[in-house]
Amino acid sequence: MENVVLALFLFLMVATVGLGLWEPRRWGKKRAGLVSGTGRPAPPGARCESVLTIAPPPRAFWDERGWHCVRQDGCLLYTGEYRIRDRRTRQVQRFPGCVRVRGPQVETYIASPPAAVRHHPKGPCFQYLDGSWFRLHWHHAPRSADEAILYVERILDEAVNGTGRDL
Repeated sequence: MENVVLALFLFLMVATVGLGLWEPRRWGKKRAGLVSGTGRPAPPGARCESVLTIAPPPRAFWDERGWHCVRQDGCLLYTGEYRIRDRRTRQVQRFPGCVRVRGPQVETYIASPPAAVRHHPKGPCFQYLDGSWFRLHWHHAPRSADEAILYVERILDEAVNGTGRDL
């Protein structure tokens, strides 16, 4: 019985070492060039001391804010909400919006902007279309939907929170 147990133990040790599941300690010898825990040689030029960190690709601002993008009639149409925080009430105000990107041209729309926008230096840039929709006229056109969304939110924040009146 003891021989069977010993034989089974030796078999399991040889099998785990052969599969790289267990590595016997070798006292006094450095194992440079081996991938830690595997006993296998590292690829040429690899450094065993470095740790590889895999980060997710950066997301666009419109995606971070929950806007949606669809391709429609040869252009990209982004729909979502411009969001700002009213510093007095500490509540988030939301305004439906749309950004249309056609080649290098970026058109920005907002529905029902706050009345405070009229007193902002950029207030005249909000051109009334119909219903509750306004189109933002640009002096310097944005290069992307992200720039357009960030700029509109900055104007809304300045108008609602009382900054930027002296621009």
